[in-house]
Amino acid sequence: MIRLSTLCLGLILSAHMLQAQTADDHRIPHQILGGTVVGAFGGLVGGGVGRLMTITDQTGWSRLGAVLAGSTIGFTLGNGAGVYHFGNTERAKGNLAWTWAGSATGLVMGVGLGSTAPDLLLPVLASSVTLGSMLGYNLTRKSTVTVLRPSATGMTFIRIDFH
Repeated sequence: MIRLSTLCLGLILSAHMLQAQTADDHRIPHQILGGTVVGAFGGLVGGGVGRLMTITDQTGWSRLGAVLAGSTIGFTLGNGAGVYHFGNTERAKGNLAWTWAGSATGLVMGVGLGSTAPDLLLPVLASSVTLGSMLGYNLTRKSTVTVLRPSATGMTFIRIDFH
C-alpha cells in the first residue's frame, strides 16, 4: 500500500513538472539524457573510489560492497549535477541542493520499489533517481524573461522573474 501511494505521488509530481514546462521546451529530454550520462560517469568514478578505499586483505564480497556503495553514491550525485547543468539556461535557474535532495529521494524510492522486483532493480533505480533529480530541479526552477517596454526616455528593458 505504501509503495503504491509512493508511486502515485511520483506520478502526480511528474505530471505537475511536465505541465509547468512550455510546449516548445526541450529541457526535459536534455535533463533525462544529461543526468543519466553524467550519473553513469559519476557511478564509474564512485565505484573506482570505493575500490581504492578497501583494505587489500579483505575478501571479494567486501570489496564488491564498497564498489557498489561508491557507484550508487557517484551515480546519485552525478545524476543530480547533470540534471542541474542541462536544465539551467539563460532564462531558467534551479537549485542544486534541491536537485541533489531529489536525487537522494529518488534513490530511496527506487530501492523501495525495486525491492519488490529484484530483476528490475537497476532500471528502477536509474529512472527513479533521474525523476527525483528532475523534480527537485524543476520545482525550484525560476524563469526569467526580459521584455522591451516604452518609457519616458525611450525603450527600456525590464526583467520579469517567474517562480
